[in-house]
Amino acid sequence: MDERTAKPRFSALLQFLPEKEVGGQSPISSGHRVGVSFPFSNLVWNAHLDFGDVENVYPGDSVSSEITLPDGAAIAGQLYVGLDFDFTQGDRVIGTGVVRKIA
Repeated sequence: MDERTAKPRFSALLQFLPEKEVGGQSPISSGHRVGVSFPFSNLVWNAHLDFGDVENVYPGDSVSSEITLPDGAAIAGQLYVGLDFDFTQGDRVIGTGVVRKIA
């Protein structure tokens, strides 16, 4: 795969913040898009979430997810197992994650 056009994919354990911390968020289902920010960059990357067999994820839930960064070719080589990150909805953080496997 050409690193310049790669769409990084990885598995992660996501922890959604409790409802009282995010201000009343609706449940999220597979296919939802969030922003992802990593400690090595000031940029926020678009991410597609896939929860597998889990239909809905609610504030406060922990879930495993497959994540694709459609525009993340520039950071593909910087992802590693154990890397922590935040994910956002608009301008607010709605949870944290840890990379478990690079696809």
